[in-house]
Amino acid sequence: MKFFIKLLWLYCFFLSTNIGAVGLSINKIAFMPDVHFQDIYANLELPEQAIFEQPMLIRSMKAQMNSTRLFNEPYFAFISALDKLAEQGIKLVVLPGDFSDDGQPIHLQKLKQLFTDYEKRYGMRFYLAPGNHDPVKPWQSAHGKADFLNAKGEEFAIYSTQHSACKQKNTSKVGQVIYCDDRLSAYGYQGLLNTLGEFGFTPRNEDLYFETPFSNYSQANYQSQKGQQAALLTNRHFLFCDDQSQKNCMQMPDLSYLVEPVDGLWLLSIDANVYEPEILEQDLSLISQHKRSDLLKGSSYAGYNSVVKNKPFLISWIKNVVERARANNKVLIAFSHFPLGDFYDQASDFLAPFAGKDTYNQRRFPVESTLSTFAKTGLTVHFAGHMHINDSSVYKDKAGNSLFNIQAPSIAAYSPAYKILTIHSKELFEVESIALEQVAEFDKLFSIYQKEYQHLVKTDPNNIWQDDILSAKNYREFTEFHLVELVKNRILKQDWAQVEIDAFSELTGYDMVVSAFLPRKNYSAEYLLNLKKNQTDLSIWGQACKHADEWLSSHQQVKENWNWPFMQLINDYYRMASADELARRSDISHQQIKKYQILSGDLAIGSCPLTKIKLTDQNSFNQRVSCLILAMGQSIKSEPADHFFIDLKQSKLRRSPK
Repeated sequence: MKFFIKLLWLYCFFLSTNIGAVGLSINKIAFMPDVHFQDIYANLELPEQAIFEQPMLIRSMKAQMNSTRLFNEPYFAFISALDKLAEQGIKLVVLPGDFSDDGQPIHLQKLKQLFTDYEKRYGMRFYLAPGNHDPVKPWQSAHGKADFLNAKGEEFAIYSTQHSACKQKNTSKVGQVIYCDDRLSAYGYQGLLNTLGEFGFTPRNEDLYFETPFSNYSQANYQSQKGQQAALLTNRHFLFCDDQSQKNCMQMPDLSYLVEPVDGLWLLSIDANVYEPEILEQDLSLISQHKRSDLLKGSSYAGYNSVVKNKPFLISWIKNVVERARANNKVLIAFSHFPLGDFYDQASDFLAPFAGKDTYNQRRFPVESTLSTFAKTGLTVHFAGHMHINDSSVYKDKAGNSLFNIQAPSIAAYSPAYKILTIHSKELFEVESIALEQVAEFDKLFSIYQKEYQHLVKTDPNNIWQDDILSAKNYREFTEFHLVELVKNRILKQDWAQVEIDAFSELTGYDMVVSAFLPRKNYSAEYLLNLKKNQTDLSIWGQACKHADEWLSSHQQVKENWNWPFMQLINDYYRMASADELARRSDISHQQIKKYQILSGDLAIGSCPLTKIKLTDQNSFNQRVSCLILAMGQSIKSEPADHFFIDLKQSKLRRSPK
């Protein structure tokens, strides 16, 4: 006990001495990407809203259950998170993109109100980076949804006036009520800047310095007026060109910026959105001249691979910023919406064989040349979002440069949390994951969802969600129910045949151990189930069971309780892939993790061929299951992602400061 107390004292002393060494008046920063905020109390004065006790603008649970994010409850989660930050005394709050859900005016106005309120009450300052859901496209565009929910549990539609549904006065659902309102359009860059520009995109009086990639002044002659002029969108454009001709180009906006909120700290916000034309052969100048957002792809699947190709000016700017930060003794922290590192724990090679090369966000995965390009700039610490994943990675190039990418989780998905960065010195940073378990009023809409459920039972029983989500005791549990339902209804169906999904429901952990001792190398799900159902002591299955029992008896620490359903591993994989170490806090036991380590390590279950092409042969079932289990193993032995330290001197992620 005395030894423990002494160790704790030394730890606290170490931290306290290093906090003073950095010399910053504020050394803590909150990172909260992917809030996907929607104002659920926005009053559009619609008849559908009049039947609520108070005006509400909410999406259906059916829509939520088929989405990778929640739409309604993040309203309560965001306010709870801000209240928690206020209690912790956090003053700097960074939102690396997707702070809104589709950048609609009605929601951005509420965000502005919230930011202003928390600034006045608690002295907070907010710094944003654009995500793919904030400016959905560069210029304002038609938008809306057909899955808003009224108090009777029925869906209705709202679109902006330029949407085809409003122009044609019809909807995709026969008899569905439709309304048209431009407050549900998707703002482009100008609308975003006009509404939320004061939260990072333009300089405030209290900011000590501000610049963009296009500004032409220096720190020595900086004045706030110059910063304001540089922040105008008319001064923040670059040429996007058809790479074949270099003549067919269009003017595109970029909202990257560098700001010094307190003396000695530089925050680098990188706009990694890239909007490629649907057809390159089009006249790109006319697209920008007429602001034809409909002729451009969204930025969701672009990421940093496209930045390197289409925004090379950012690379040279970042390199210059890094050099000046070092020369002027500044702590530089970068953030953007998209990942700038491996966000799958070096398991990407195992994903393609069972899911295909274009699933699991492989297109957004930064390739080696992209990471090398950014490492060469000297950039070291980068916080990202977009993936709704809690993860950490470090990339090291041959020249000795290290790039740390910290994936902050979303509060709109499992497992809801945000990150706190504490700067102890210029070479040591502490990162903590703050879980959002208790959220006030997270269940406020449950009675309305219950009416929706009852309505679906009568009208659409084949497309109904499981109402056990309404038994959630807290917000974290609510998001976990959402994830499990999403896996069942959407993700599994994308990756596996129905006969294989059915097999997952019939197999157990013990069956997977037995399958490792089958003489046949490759087989289908039906073959495996038939062996199990027709087993005898002398059968192929029976012989494999004997070998499995002998093997398990030699592993005393994990020999008990192997009859858990195999679907538990499936769901736990997606828990781990989303939340990493956060999933182990409450949802996956230490003993269960040991079993997964056995399956993915010591025990060989088939083979996982490293191919970029999805295995589709029915006899490749065990191979693809092996790939899934190996991906699970990679998640288990990943870099720390809960509470850890970034050690720039040693180029390592550590679980303790030394």
